[in-house]
Amino acid sequence: RISKVSYMDIQGSAATPVAVKFDCSPTNPCRGLDLRDIKLTYLGNKQAEAYCKNAQGSAAGTMNPPSCI
Repeated sequence: RISKVSYMDIQGSAATPVAVKFDCSPTNPCRGLDLRDIKLTYLGNKQAEAYCKNAQGSAAGTMNPPSCI
């Protein structure tokens, strides 16, 4: 079980369109994720994506890609 993890002030580029991916277990979901000031792009200028499955938490500040939490 993943819980109480913070991701803060992350900047850069992603090798795939899905730059942020939380694919958590339905029986042991990720809880208490804290995302703050994430700035990721795909291939330089393209909009990156976020994917969340069975993930709970909060997001604040600049969020690129837009948070799915």
